[in-house]
Amino acid sequence: MIKQKENIAIILFGNMRTFESCALSLLNSLDRNLYNIDVYIHTWSKKERTTESFYDVNTTNNDNVDVDKIKELYSPRLLVVDEPLQLVAEPCPHTGYDIAGMKSMHYSMSKAINLALSEKDYSAYLLTRPDILFKSHLPMASALEYFSLHDKNLPILFRACYFVPTYQSDIDYFRKAGATDCVMLMNRPAADVLSSMNDIPKNIYYEKVRKWAEGQLDLFLAHKIVLVKTMNFTAPLNWSLLRESGEEVKRSVAILQEFKAITCRLKNIFRLVRSNDKL
Repeated sequence: MIKQKENIAIILFGNMRTFESCALSLLNSLDRNLYNIDVYIHTWSKKERTTESFYDVNTTNNDNVDVDKIKELYSPRLLVVDEPLQLVAEPCPHTGYDIAGMKSMHYSMSKAINLALSEKDYSAYLLTRPDILFKSHLPMASALEYFSLHDKNLPILFRACYFVPTYQSDIDYFRKAGATDCVMLMNRPAADVLSSMNDIPKNIYYEKVRKWAEGQLDLFLAHKIVLVKTMNFTAPLNWSLLRESGEEVKRSVAILQEFKAITCRLKNIFRLVRSNDKL
């Protein structure tokens, strides 16, 4: 008997940025021989963000999005393009960054998820952004098996992450991860939870967190009792952020710096081993 294809929803949110360079990699990250794929998109009329961010935005322009090009590349089942939200600047008391940017991101995230939820039920929901360059196949089969082995009402969310260089004095030096809000794979209950991201309690936005944006997402998921797992899909090996500001280059430099730091730590270990042999 031929196994029936699983239905998978790809959900894109946020500014389109470098979507022309990334769209094909996203669509090729899932085997269409195994899965029926529908694409849902919520985005803004401007390609780049209009709110403040914690990273430098050195974009050459901020033109209107090319809706026809979006439809050509993604063939979305549903596409919504909104004007940027007009939010009052609201600095976070701990970081100084404008909370309006996060609110815009969470609004787009929830709006995109609700597009998919309004259509039909899917075996899995891939929530990601148009500026993500996929380099490998997603571990979809493993995720689907994991979903099937657990209570169907349990919200389960797998997140990919970037390995982020940290100070050697940090207690969780080998466990740092960033960009955990860029690639998320979830079941229906988790999608239902994230569909309300536009209604995050104000106190979560004001919590003191170490990682801007990802920290608030962590608090929200914990508040909603979502089972969060780390996906074996790590950047920059399996995926990367591709911004006009040269994010890919900056990350490559950071990886080299981290490799140098790890090499120094290994040298220290070898010195300890040698000194122990002399005792």
